[in-house]
Amino acid sequence: MVNQKPLFPGDSEIDELFKIFRIMGTPNEETWPGVASLPDYKSSFPKWPAMVNHEQVIFITVNTSI
Repeated sequence: MVNQKPLFPGDSEIDELFKIFRIMGTPNEETWPGVASLPDYKSSFPKWPAMVNHEQVIFITVNTSI
């Protein structure tokens, strides 16, 4: 939002989600308690580990353009 561009631009909603998951990790009950009870949560989503922590992503996006 600071750059007035999407942080994770994608061609579709699922493409955006997968881009987020690849960087931030696919949410699970350990990282986001209750996520499995959300209406659109799919246990079949690919399981990507987090590549960075939230603070690193905020710093990167404020100081550079992705």
